[in-house]
Amino acid sequence: NMVAIAHGKPCQMGLLDIIGYYVNYQRDVILRRSKFDLDRAKVAVESGKTVSEASAAFDYGKREFALTNAIKRARGYSMETLRKCLNTLSEADLKLKRNRDDPMIIIEELMVKLSLLRG
Repeated sequence: NMVAIAHGKPCQMGLLDIIGYYVNYQRDVILRRSKFDLDRAKVAVESGKTVSEASAAFDYGKREFALTNAIKRARGYSMETLRKCLNTLSEADLKLKRNRDDPMIIIEELMVKLSLLRG
């Protein structure tokens, strides 16, 4: 066992638990970045900005590709639909972290909900 920080508090954990917390942390970072990228992309498209202008305004630097990809994905969706999808993803993420239910069932429910939102 090792001492690690989990939920802001030090505690003793085994290696597998530490790896699990690290993977969850990385997943949270990716979800937050994706959400910001999609929100920024939608704002850029709606305001008529180019990718370069939006990238400079949001200080993407070498990550301009992320904004370019997000703009391509965001074009077909309204801001309201994007927000609903992101909220649905957040809810599923919380369920995966808090519930002992089968993760595959949660993921399958998520896919159905996202498909319905997409229309």
